[in-house]
Amino acid sequence: QSKGKAAFLEANNLDGLSVEQIVAKLEHETSEEPNMYAAITATKLILGDDYNQYNLNIPSDKFYLSIAPYINMTHPCGNHNLITCRGELQNKMMHIIVKDYKGNIIVDDDFTSYNNGFIGVWLPSNIKGTITISYNGLSATTDINTSSRSNTCLTTMKLG
Repeated sequence: QSKGKAAFLEANNLDGLSVEQIVAKLEHETSEEPNMYAAITATKLILGDDYNQYNLNIPSDKFYLSIAPYINMTHPCGNHNLITCRGELQNKMMHIIVKDYKGNIIVDDDFTSYNNGFIGVWLPSNIKGTITISYNGLSATTDINTSSRSNTCLTTMKLG
């Protein structure tokens, strides 16, 4: 690990954390004046500031999907920005079910959306299936794919 990357991680209180722990920490920090950026693709966590960019590898058997279900408004998004992306439903309890294409349940649990309106879920890489989100008597289901080319930000689930 480069000295620059180590210093960057330390300066942002991320040193000693796993990629999963860094993602969780950054999803919870919703700064209006961020001093860094953090984007996540299927294969990399990209951290940086005005001067440098550092890539951290996502574990090859994992895929991070950040979901912002909505009722009234959303935004287009491909790869999730952990600090600046915002969803409509903040700090709301929702039920998420993820099934693979064979119908095997991968996730079936309650989640509370973060201050940024997103819920982050670590899934196995290279699966195809569906995700269903239920909230307040409303629900939505859509297809998902966790390949190395898949988007990590899901903002198209309109609850109805």
